[in-house]
Amino acid sequence: MARTVPRIVLALLVGASLGCAGALMQGVFGNPLAEPGVIGVSSGAAVGAVAAIALGLNFAGTWTVPVLAFAAGLVTVLLVYVMSRSGGRTEVVTLILTGIAVNAFAGALIGLFLFFADTAAVNQIAFWQLGSLSQATWPKVLAVLPCAVLGLAVAPLYAAADRHAPPRRAPPRPVSAPGRGGACHGVAAVSGPPARTASRPGRVPLREGEGEGTG
Repeated sequence: MARTVPRIVLALLVGASLGCAGALMQGVFGNPLAEPGVIGVSSGAAVGAVAAIALGLNFAGTWTVPVLAFAAGLVTVLLVYVMSRSGGRTEVVTLILTGIAVNAFAGALIGLFLFFADTAAVNQIAFWQLGSLSQATWPKVLAVLPCAVLGLAVAPLYAAADRHAPPRRAPPRPVSAPGRGGACHGVAAVSGPPARTASRPGRVPLREGEGEGTG
């Protein structure tokens, strides 16, 4: 029971955070199949975790991999957002294309780290990428809790702002902030890539008129 309860609590936090982040991404992209990985959350976090494992980094003890995964995922999202801005605006189409390019680059970095890693590190990387809650403990739950609570608390504010925003007919729709989907940074750091539990992105509105009514 002492090992089961932390797993249950962490699973609830992970599920709530990924579900909330996915809903926000679907609102941003106007597509019911969109998920946070489209802007580099999962691939960026994976780069940080893979780098920590392959290079044998241990500056934070057992927290080294989660810390680097969280930091790399956050930096990747901010990088995608900054690179997508043009004229003070971040358009949805530009954000998607930039996210695709950054995801490809992150995949190349992961492959490079795997090439230089030894057999034990490769096995550890493969296990991390599968995602797991088997190592859940109360300290890890407490580490994830602030990120999850903050993301879940801020999400309704974004939803309310979109709901009361006047309808826009001029495509493509601008994206207001990079924080949407940030709730899954913390959970990705301890449970593995969110792409393992979320849907892949589907068709997104690219032509005039296709994104109307999504706020």
